[in-house]
Amino acid sequence: MTSANTVDVRAQLVAILRRELFVTKDPVEDDDELTGDLGLDSANIAIGLVAMEEQLHAVLTHQDIVECATFGELVRLVVSALPGAASA
Repeated sequence: MTSANTVDVRAQLVAILRRELFVTKDPVEDDDELTGDLGLDSANIAIGLVAMEEQLHAVLTHQDIVECATFGELVRLVVSALPGAASA
């Protein structure tokens, strides 16, 4: 099941990847590896973290993001960190 939040977060994360981190891979798929396929490193993750907090109001740590192997995992993490998201 794909919720509206998930679709919206996915689109916003792709926009952050392109605008802030200059990722050019198109399309960005859920199984794309953050470090391998998308080329992210620790510095990119720090920049992305700030953008996610500012634009999505998702409160995450650098370690939270580092533990995500794929873009799909990142999307699920951000959706779960949105204000008002149900705690697991």
